[in-house]
Amino acid sequence: MGVDAINVVGYEAAGHPTYVTSMVLIPLAAKSVKIPIIASGGISNGRGLTAALALGADGVIMGTRFAVSKESLLHDKWKQRILKASEQDTLYLDAGDPTASMRAFKTKRAE
Repeated sequence: MGVDAINVVGYEAAGHPTYVTSMVLIPLAAKSVKIPIIASGGISNGRGLTAALALGADGVIMGTRFAVSKESLLHDKWKQRILKASEQDTLYLDAGDPTASMRAFKTKRAE
């Protein structure tokens, strides 16, 4: 259909994830298509990159990881908040539709 690559976005992604994890989606996509697969969601270091490649991805997107790089234009206070956060400091806001759902910092308003 003229597509050069696809982005496989797992439940771990901060943006608008699906209800299925990258561990499941990446191998399914790799088995189903003959074009490059770019994986995203929960990948923040070399180990995550290696895992994605082992599952069949050809590359990765590390959105949050690069958002906190020194080259990023994100405000330093946000960078520090992200860097200090643990895996328990966000929650998944389910709008009933994966394309409208998102991950956010745990705050009273978000809860």
